Amino acid sequence: MIPLSVVENFVKDHFIRGGTRIELLKSLGQNSLVAELLADASTRNRIESMSHGWFLSFVAALLSNFLNPSRRKRIPQFSTIDAAVKLIKESKKVLVLTGAGISTSCGIPDFRSANGVYSMLGDFKLDDP
Repeated sequence: MIPLSVVENFVKDHFIRGGTRIELLKSLGQNSLVAELLADASTRNRIESMSHGWFLSFVAALLSNFLNPSRRKRIPQFSTIDAAVKLIKESKKVLVLTGAGISTSCGIPDFRSANGVYSMLGDFKLDDP
């Protein structure tokens, strides 16, 4: 399950931009489960009338369902660490996507801390960071 603090920040950002609960759920993508839930007017009404805490738990459960890697089918030839290492070694270009926080442990500044990238944007002399 995704931590509620992460979901709360995601939901808060959506609401700050003026979005509704239904719009937030629609923004999660064209998932058949979400489409099925939102097709029913009584379900939409229940979503709108949920307490904030229940709504956060609901969104966390949906996101966990979407992001659950166990639902992906493995590609047999790339199912071991050795196969991944071989693939990386033989590749000309590699893109690595990570979650928040991994950069700070490697010495790369984050965005929001006192010495983060955002605090240094003035140094780049951009018109609009």
